[in-house]
Amino acid sequence: MIILDYNSSMAEQELFPLVSALGVGFLYQVPIVALQAAMPTEDMATATSAYMFLRLLGAAVGLAVDEAIIASVLSKKPRMSGLGTKLRRSTITSRKST
Repeated sequence: MIILDYNSSMAEQELFPLVSALGVGFLYQVPIVALQAAMPTEDMATATSAYMFLRLLGAAVGLAVDEAIIASVLSKKPRMSGLGTKLRRSTITSRKST
């Protein structure tokens, strides 16, 4: 999705996130079924909860890194649909209110 920019068509803007969402969606169920099939019954709850915890921890770290990258790119492209100006204004107003 890094190739998306202000001149990207609406089809590209919709298709790239859709492909990403489909890929992530297929990865939710299959590993948990394989993990539960490989575990003995007494360890199934522990293995499932550990897997879910590590998945959520990875998602949180990945989201934080992605947000930092997006914020740094958006600050360098302020003309991209006026978003940079809105971000700067909201940052300034939030800093004044605190």
